Amino acid sequence: MIFPNLQVLAFQNEPDNFRGITWGADIKDVPDMVLKTDAENRKYYVRKDDKLKIGSAELDTLYYVFTNEKFSSVMIEFRSLSNAKALKEALFEQHGQGYRTKTVKEIYVWTGTKVGIAFEYNHIMGRGEIRYFFLPMLNAERLG
Repeated sequence: MIFPNLQVLAFQNEPDNFRGITWGADIKDVPDMVLKTDAENRKYYVRKDDKLKIGSAELDTLYYVFTNEKFSSVMIEFRSLSNAKALKEALFEQHGQGYRTKTVKEIYVWTGTKVGIAFEYNHIMGRGEIRYFFLPMLNAERLG
């Protein structure tokens, strides 16, 4: 997903970490991670004893993604309209309304100076995801 590069889209409470892990942190400095998938320079981890909830919403998966051993993004997957509503409400409360894209899917995007967040829910499939991206690493990947 491409994040709009507009100053007007800056959002409130831009996170400098996710669940206590600072963006760009080295994997060796993050305890309790279990490798789930290794895809060349990108590795997907889960955290031991991580709660698969945000507020009242139940999550299917929560992956911590490390690119070249550095914390670069988070991928959250969920099911059901009730979870989608609860997650969207939590994001709105924390970061403001976000930017709604004009697509069939329900998609909201928050773009900050260092972090981008994308919420997507497919009403037909009953599935969605939230992704957090550390923008300096995402931009370096695109250029490199």
